[in-house]
Amino acid sequence: MGMRGLQRQIERQNSHTYYDLLLNSETARYVYRIMAVKEIMSKPGQYGFHYRPQDLYPPYHTREVEVDTAVEDFARFALEHGVNYKILKILNPWLRDTYLTNPEGNTYRIKLPADSTAGLTPYFIHPDQMENFGVRIKDTLN
Repeated sequence: MGMRGLQRQIERQNSHTYYDLLLNSETARYVYRIMAVKEIMSKPGQYGFHYRPQDLYPPYHTREVEVDTAVEDFARFALEHGVNYKILKILNPWLRDTYLTNPEGNTYRIKLPADSTAGLTPYFIHPDQMENFGVRIKDTLN
């Protein structure tokens, strides 16, 4: 059920409380599943999840670039700074579109990897591990 379907049920049932709505089973369980995940993530050891330091993603080492003008294309902006659009978005989830109009001339701080050649290794498989996934280094995606 999407947002429109949920809005339709709110109007049909004349209720604005999630817990009072009669919804399909998948949607009805949604909030409870989110609450369960939050509980497990806040106390993983209590639920049998024991993380070692090497199991966790290392913190990103970033630098900031100040932008006080419009950016017509963040994909091009990323490439000009030695990264791709995906990495730019991972480090800057607040960027809501592929461009920035900035008519007021505000100053924005855009995070980029401190070392553009390193990228964000937690999001990529290291080349030495590729064969574990059945991929040879010279393979292409085609």
